[in-house]
Amino acid sequence: MRASQELDGKHAYGFVGRGADKRVAANARAGLGGTDAAAGDMASEICPVGSLMKKRVGYAIPIGQRAYDSKPIGSDIEKGVMPAQAGGAR
Repeated sequence: MRASQELDGKHAYGFVGRGADKRVAANARAGLGGTDAAAGDMASEICPVGSLMKKRVGYAIPIGQRAYDSKPIGSDIEKGVMPAQAGGAR
């Protein structure tokens, strides 16, 4: 959602629900087709969990080989490694 807002300058997505029932949804009554989201938007390029994928090319990199498939998102934080340090020596 931040990529849509900050990089694309759009508000195509929003949160719906609360707590464990919170989810990402299109920010329009007509669904994603009712927003100004486009295939070239950065939101679909950098979605870390694969929820937003480009149609027909979303699975070009097979599941299990994508950047976030090898370890859970946030696992470096749980181990006490700050994101800036994650790529370097510990």
